[in-house]
Amino acid sequence: NSLSPSSLSSLPSSLKTLKIAHNALPTLPPSLPTLTLLHTLDLSRNRLTSPLNPPLSSLTHLSTLDLSQNRLTDFPSSLPPSLTSISLADNSLSTLPPDSFLSLTVLSSLDLSNNNLTNLPPQLALLTSLRTLFVEGNMIRAIRHNIMSDTPALLRYLKARLPKEEQK
Repeated sequence: NSLSPSSLSSLPSSLKTLKIAHNALPTLPPSLPTLTLLHTLDLSRNRLTSPLNPPLSSLTHLSTLDLSQNRLTDFPSSLPPSLTSISLADNSLSTLPPDSFLSLTVLSSLDLSNNNLTNLPPQLALLTSLRTLFVEGNMIRAIRHNIMSDTPALLRYLKARLPKEEQK
């Protein structure tokens, strides 16, 4: 499929689920911030690049965001704190800024598998609702494989590496 971002300009503002996967979209639809009642947004298998514009912060009801299989190089900024699940699998992320996800206090699932990450910021351990963290298929050498595939063990490992003033 192939949609242009402008072809999505007349979507109803009451929309709760939007699945526009596999459409070769190079950018987000300009009207996306007006869909403030969205709960689920699937933008997987497109051609999105960093930074995401327009930002998704106005989507205050969004709980599930799938950005897998795009061309993202940076963790998206200004994500709504309502997110419980984010998939960024199969992109080209190489770093995770430590403060990029601290507002995501209800995030329970984060898929970062198959990117170009070489380390994980210890601040991930501050996401107290996080229950599932996928990081397989990255270039992380400092963490043993058996820890990386076990979310509770991985979060304990990261928490132990937090600066003392950030540990809770």
